[in-house]
Order: sequence, then structure tokens, then C-alpha cells
Amino acid sequence: LTEGTYPFLGGGVSTWSQKLLSGLHDVAYYILAATARPASSLRYSLPPNVRGLMQIAFWGLESSKKEQRTGISGLIARKRGTTEKAISQLFAPHFRYFIHRLLQFHMEGEWEKLGEAIVGMALFLRQHDYSLTMRSSAVWDAFLDEMLTSFQEIGIQFPVPLPSIYDAKFSLQILTALLRPLSVTPPDVDLFHATITSTIGLIGIVEKIRKGVPFLLTEHGIYLRERSIDIGTNHTLSYFQKYLLIRLSEIVSKLSYHYADIITPVCHFNGKWEKYLGADSHKIRVIYNAIDTERFIPRPRLNGGRPSVVMVANVTPVKDVMTLIRAAQLVRAEVPDVQFTVYGSLSVDKAYANACQNLIQEMALSNVVKLAGRHPRPELIFPTGDLSVLTSISEAFPFTVLESMSCARPVVATDVGGVAEALGDAGIIVPPRSPEKVAEAIIMLLTDDDLRIKLGERSRERVLDYFQIQHLLRGYNDVYNELKNH
Repeated sequence: LTEGTYPFLGGGVSTWSQKLLSGLHDVAYYILAATARPASSLRYSLPPNVRGLMQIAFWGLESSKKEQRTGISGLIARKRGTTEKAISQLFAPHFRYFIHRLLQFHMEGEWEKLGEAIVGMALFLRQHDYSLTMRSSAVWDAFLDEMLTSFQEIGIQFPVPLPSIYDAKFSLQILTALLRPLSVTPPDVDLFHATITSTIGLIGIVEKIRKGVPFLLTEHGIYLRERSIDIGTNHTLSYFQKYLLIRLSEIVSKLSYHYADIITPVCHFNGKWEKYLGADSHKIRVIYNAIDTERFIPRPRLNGGRPSVVMVANVTPVKDVMTLIRAAQLVRAEVPDVQFTVYGSLSVDKAYANACQNLIQEMALSNVVKLAGRHPRPELIFPTGDLSVLTSISEAFPFTVLESMSCARPVVATDVGGVAEALGDAGIIVPPRSPEKVAEAIIMLLTDDDLRIKLGERSRERVLDYFQIQHLLRGYNDVYNELKNH
């Protein structure tokens, strides 16, 4: 169960997914992939052990791919059976309880009761027309009633603005999109493996409750934490819209933790967050990310000449490329001929990429810092540098750190997420948002050949000891067998 990643989009989770599916060739996979809008092409070639692929688009489709395959007669029958009376009697009570739990911020526990409501919603939506149901008067009335009741109660304790009719309409439209996985009838499988605690995971949770099918959860980043940051800093959303979206992330995350048989975070940092958010510590087993150590190998310095620092990251605020640029100015004062090259997308956040380019111009660093865009062969990036750097303000367990280590290039990275777990004593950890500390570490490595070479060798050894693909595959193969035989 994936969302916004494999197999339609690239990134760390997609890389991990491809390695997992390709490596466990004795396991038959069905992929249920949620995307923002219908995607026309695959980013990855599916391994032969993938038996099926279903795309679930949140926006841009009136029905899911599964619904489209039922044919005209099936769709007509579903629409005819989706009456206001049926919705009012069979769907609205479950939906009302779900919204009540969603909007009452003080309600915790009773996950079984909430699970029963979600199952009730799913069973109805699998047999009836999704759009007609979510646009019905019964659903609108239930949502509006719960919205006003909840915020009147909240307003007694906190001075918050009451939501408007526009808030109600907008928020119900968002919920209609994000709850679409509930309408999907999944294939019969031995277990469900969710790669994120979002609404795509509700498919596995429903089958866990209904049939006892094991539910495995892997979190690459803490979804609730990341969504809260994204939503909280979105200035186009009203107070109620932010409240509802963050609460949805919280409810689904905690429900996923409750029903998961095993939770496999990619680092201990994530495991600590999961326990803080209510996950049972006995369920948590860390399985680190891994890389192909035969692809990312030590090579002699390519493009020799100037002292070189590379960074592999999309040019976005979370990667804090501006800190790198400011650090570059400080490094140049000590190493005048230094070269910094950032490899990563310039189109994910064009406004930020333009701001970074402007900062380079303002600081007269055009001959020092280059935003090079994507590179087709990442294994050849790190050998072009003497070391690599990562200035992120938030990470999970980044592949780029492991790849640099595997290429025997030492890493200077900020102390976020599981980065320190990856580096151990083989790199240099610095505080986030500190150009001075970043520059200090880079200068030390560029001016001390023995230290730089020693840390590079130690980095390669650490990857071989802990982060090879065989470690990842063995971990998930053991978990799969345990759950299947449970």
C-alpha cells in the first residue's frame, strides 16, 4: 500500500520499494498505489513477481480503477442502489461517528469502536456509488452538524473562530478525496504492507478487522509530524481546515499503530516518535534502509582539480540549501578554490530554487556554488567530490548519506532524524541551520587529507556491516514469514 510514491513517482520510498520487491522474488505482490491525480506512466519497471497494480487517484476520477472495471451494467446497478434512504440508514451513522471522533480533539482510545465505524463505511462504499454517497444530503447534514457541535464545544475552552459554510464545503471535498481508498475491494492476500500511515492504509486496517489478515506498517518518515509541519505552515488554509487535516493525519496514524501487527521504522529515531504517539513498543522492530554496495563503490576522484563538495538533495526548504550556500561563503574564505555542487530537482519548489539562485548571485558565489539539477547516475556523483554534505532540517534515514558512505566519501550532515544512526563515528554531525558549524566541518575535512581518507574508509566499512541490501531483505522476509504463519 503506497501513496504518492512507488511505482509512479521517484524518491527514497520508491527506491526502497523497488529494492524490496525485486529482492524478495519468491513473494507475490499486489500494489495498491494512491496518487494525487491519475498518472499515465510508471516511473519503475515492475518486477515479474508483481501480480497486479491498482491506482487510486484522490482527484480527477469519479471512480477508482477497480470501479471502472465493473462495466456499465455494474456501475448502473451501484448508482440505482445508492439512494438517500440507503445512505441515511447504512452509511451516515458510521460516517457521523467517524467525523465525531475526528473533530473531538480530546477523544483518545476506543480504537475498536472507530475501527468498526470505518469497516461499516468501507462495506457500504464497496457496494454503492462513492460520489453519490459522499455528495448526499445525509452525509452533508451529518458533517455540518458534527462540525458545528464540536466547534461550539471547543469554543467554550479556547477562543477559536467558528468554521464557515465554505469551510464545511471545502473540508468535505478534501475528505471525499482522501477517503476514496475505503471504496476499494482489495485482492485476497496473506498480509497487507503499508508504507505510510495515511488513508491508503485503511484498506489493510479494514481487512485486519474483518478477516484477521495481518497488517504490517513501515514508516520512512513520521507522517503525522511531517503533515503537521506542512499543514501548519500553509497560509492558504483556514483554522478549521488546518484543524481537520491535522486531526485526520493523527487519527489515521494512531489507528494504524493500534491495528498493526508489526511496525518496522527505518531507524530508531522514528521508533521513538511512534512510541511517543502511542505505538506499542513491543510491535516496533527497526529495519534500516539499505543500498546496493556493488553499485555505489569507492572510486578515484573524478573531475579532479578544485576541492569539491557535493550535495544530493532536491532544492526545497526542508533540505535547507540556503544554509549550504551561506556555509560555502565561509569555506571559500579558507579554501579559495573550493567548488560546491548540488544535484537534485529544481522544479519541486521552483520559488525556493529561484530564491537559492538569487542568494548565490547576491553573495557573489556563482563560481563556487552550482545548482546542477538531477543526475542520471547517482553512483557517479559522490566520486566527483572529496566529501558530501546534507543540511536538511528534517530527515528520516536518507539514502544519500548511505550512498556517499558506500562510495567512501565522508559526510557532514545535520543532526536530524536517523542521520546520526547512519553515520555513527564515520562522519561529522552538526546542528541544523548553522552555516558556521557546517563550514567548520567542511574546512576540517578539506584541509586534513588523513582524516578525510580515514573517515571515508570507515564509512564504507560501516555500510558493509549494517546497510547492505541483504540485511533489508532478510529482515522483511523474516517478518513476512512470521506474520503469514501467525
